[in-house]
Amino acid sequence: MLDGLVLKERDDPLKFILSMIAYSAFFTIVSVYATKRIIPFQVDNINFGGLVAVFFATIAVSYPLTDFLRSRDEEELKNNWKESNIIYRHFEELLVYIGVFLATTLAFGITSYFLNDGFFTIQEMILEGIRGDFAATGNITASAAFYKILFNNFWVFLATFGISFLISGGMAFVIIWNASIVGVLIGKLSSSIVDIPIQLMPYIVHGTVEIAAYVFAGFAGYLFAYHFETFCKHETHSECSFNIVMKDGFVLLVLGLLFLVLGASLETGYPFVL
Repeated sequence: MLDGLVLKERDDPLKFILSMIAYSAFFTIVSVYATKRIIPFQVDNINFGGLVAVFFATIAVSYPLTDFLRSRDEEELKNNWKESNIIYRHFEELLVYIGVFLATTLAFGITSYFLNDGFFTIQEMILEGIRGDFAATGNITASAAFYKILFNNFWVFLATFGISFLISGGMAFVIIWNASIVGVLIGKLSSSIVDIPIQLMPYIVHGTVEIAAYVFAGFAGYLFAYHFETFCKHETHSECSFNIVMKDGFVLLVLGLLFLVLGASLETGYPFVL
């Protein structure tokens, strides 16, 4: 029902973005508490509740996101891709995904602050692994941290592209999973509920840039998959229109790689801090 109410706003981009932000934050919180209370998932003293909650939040969010993407593409096809600037052409879609990331990050931050009983064990294990990687390096330099972060983020970038190419809604899972990692970190660092937005601030700049890179990768995968299928099976594309879509996909991949580099640079200060 609620997803239908959100989709009713898709003709008004601003209302749809705000609706998706509220919708994704609400269902993230519901997914966490529903998982904890209704279907606890624990194996060998490891609580997988945090991972299951991510799956539930993804299920709730992926349909309205995918439907929005398809409706926007149908509109572009009808208009014969009149907008010449690639960013303007896909700006609304990109903004929706970044908004969903920030909303779900905040939601996971709030829930992890209150649930300190091991519910987010999987996310905490990931965070400990990241800390361990840097601790093992010793007094890590800015350049070493830069390449380490860039390498890790590059694999997430490729995974996002591959998942989105195979499953249109797959990008939602990657975004919400990353939001859960950042959100749990913020929740654990916060001394009070009011402190959560403050702890979120240092991650907004480089975190938004990195997530934008994943969004570019996921959106490129979606464009390749959806429009290739449309062109081959339904033949609603003209050859010119198909070429524009393919070009958009490649440009988005390049932009995503540039954003990966920028995000790692903002996070570590390299090459500005040696």
